Amino acid sequence: MASALDGVEGELYLTEMRSIGGLSGSPVFASSPVTNTYWLIGVIHGHHTLKEMETTLHTGMALVTPIMKLLEILEQSELIELRQMEEAARQASLEWSRIQNKKRMIT
Repeated sequence: MASALDGVEGELYLTEMRSIGGLSGSPVFASSPVTNTYWLIGVIHGHHTLKEMETTLHTGMALVTPIMKLLEILEQSELIELRQMEEAARQASLEWSRIQNKKRMIT
């Protein structure tokens, strides 16, 4: 795990891979050529750069937020409650639409 890299504090994987601006949040998979299986290991956080004089150089190293860290965030009680409220609102909206469609069919 990397920490304090490029001013970023936290638990990150430092991976050798191509990363460019705009890829943040993209999934990162590890593969096994022996078993031909893939594992989701996290999402791209950014890429590691070096400053040489007035030029920024890409090192070919990407910072990856581990999937377990994302699950910790998603499983916070506040977010679970928010998702439940949004789902209830979505269901209510669907029911309202069904009722309106039935009324139109009757008239």
